[in-house]
Amino acid sequence: MVIYLLKINVVLMLLYGFYRLMYNRDTFFGWRRSVLIGIYLVSLLIPAMNMEYWVQEHATTVSMAHTYAEVVLPTITVTAVRPVFSWMDAIRYIYLCGVALLFARFLWQLVTIFYLVRTTSVKEVDGIDVHVIKGNGSPFSFFGWIFANPDNHTSEQFNEILIHESTHAEQIHSFDMMMAEIFTIFCWFNPFAWLMKREARMNLEFLADNSVLENGNDQKTYQYHLLGLSYHKNVATISNNFNVLPLKKRIKMMNKKRTREIGKAKYLLFAPLAATLLIASNIESVARVISEKVPVTTTIANKTQTVLNDNILPEKLSPKAMASSTELASHAEDAVQDTVINGKTYREVKKDASGEVYDVVENLPSFPGGPQALLQWISENMQYPDAAKKAGIKGRVIVTFVVRSDGSITDARVIRGVDPSLDAEALRLINSMPKWTPGVQDGKAVNVRYNVPFSFKLSSEKIQKSDNSASQSHIE
Repeated sequence: MVIYLLKINVVLMLLYGFYRLMYNRDTFFGWRRSVLIGIYLVSLLIPAMNMEYWVQEHATTVSMAHTYAEVVLPTITVTAVRPVFSWMDAIRYIYLCGVALLFARFLWQLVTIFYLVRTTSVKEVDGIDVHVIKGNGSPFSFFGWIFANPDNHTSEQFNEILIHESTHAEQIHSFDMMMAEIFTIFCWFNPFAWLMKREARMNLEFLADNSVLENGNDQKTYQYHLLGLSYHKNVATISNNFNVLPLKKRIKMMNKKRTREIGKAKYLLFAPLAATLLIASNIESVARVISEKVPVTTTIANKTQTVLNDNILPEKLSPKAMASSTELASHAEDAVQDTVINGKTYREVKKDASGEVYDVVENLPSFPGGPQALLQWISENMQYPDAAKKAGIKGRVIVTFVVRSDGSITDARVIRGVDPSLDAEALRLINSMPKWTPGVQDGKAVNVRYNVPFSFKLSSEKIQKSDNSASQSHIE
């Protein structure tokens, strides 16, 4: 859900920038309205549309997914101490409080409008039903309801108001405002959501003003009418208010020279941009599948703190890990490479010599028992090396390995290291894993390459040197 919300905001931001660059100065108000509605719909749909199968069928997009998975995506994080209340928890609560407050405001506005519908008298003016509001409130409309006080305006002025608000009602402009309001509720932290709401509101006023002028009303007289109105606060921001500020922009747009018809061709650019964003979103999704992060946060009790000591070296890996390395050599023949870690040279397999190694498959390999079982296994085996703790060493280690067709883990090596102790711990964990459920392609178990990033971090709190100090592993 968090990823979906973030994607919505990124798409909204990019499309808003495109709108301002391409369409903000023309006079095709109907086309602009379509684009603004399209931005909201595309922002909602793109993160939810699944085209991973298409991404996996093209080498270029698969390569991009792998790069994204290794460089950008969050990683398995191992820290020495977990705070009781993290900054992520604080952000989550602040966000939810903002949503709750804005949603309550939204409901109050709806209640206010429905109250006016029930309590105001209805007067027919030129065949249009008008809910007569008391006092000097500014005229406004909400879907099919028009609210105004005829006694506060001359007949000519009220005719302009009726045309203006009838345009809002007939073209269902309140739908646009409801959509904009809902977006700002759930994306309130994103300034582009508020800018989009302002653009949508102003464009609807351009449409209504244009309708008034097309009905034969004098342009200057109408503009003086707008300027002569004292501003009154809207009953609700979700309504279409006659006296929407800033009036300067509305008057400037009325006086603007009409854009040439050829300018409509640029609206065709919106489709390829949406398609590009759709592909980018699915590349990100495939990258997440490749990295297969466990979406759970847990605290790990350090039950075997003494497994890694201050003098940990790669050759002190478990017997199982060393046996795995010997088994690899027997399969690889010439397909080996030399890797130097902490001054020692090791022979490692460059690829699985017994068959093709896949990067993306229909069904990825999985740890026996699923993500929760993997998390439990990590909780019993992952250690933050004492040597790294005392030296204050932290960083990101990326380990690549192959899950063979029989479920065994082979060809584990560090492709991005930080420190021998951290590199060795990441390798130790991978090499000591039990057999996985193998990946499947075209109905057959196959060898699958995996890249797993581990991010080792030290808490800002003072770390206890006791062997019983706690450590943590979680997904950021």
